[in-house]
Amino acid sequence: MKTYLALSLLTSLLFTSCSVDWNGEKQTKDDLFKKKQECAKNISQVEKEFSEWKSNYTEGHKLYELFYSPKLNTCLKAYTLIGGLTERVTVYAIDDIFSKENIFQKSTGEVSDFEVFENKIKELKGE
Repeated sequence: MKTYLALSLLTSLLFTSCSVDWNGEKQTKDDLFKKKQECAKNISQVEKEFSEWKSNYTEGHKLYELFYSPKLNTCLKAYTLIGGLTERVTVYAIDDIFSKENIFQKSTGEVSDFEVFENKIKELKGE
């Protein structure tokens, strides 16, 4: 009888903990989805700011990606600036769209810099 009671209690605890873990994981995924959706709602404003932005980068600037960062709990824009007054330079940058704080910036023309830029985006996305 004690063995049956202990086995029953253990089984009950196992199912309860699995249910709690699954519900917690589902809530986390739901929250992450909502935050990504909220971030995506800002795309028009970010694109408008880009179209009005005047800079010394003669070849222009391009929005690469707008995304939610669970690591920083904010919405970030990743973009490139191309050109320069005296020599051609490519700048890869990531900014917080709310605080306007620069999170990452790399400014040279090396192909490997783009890989560093993409890896930083993945890191900030938690991938």
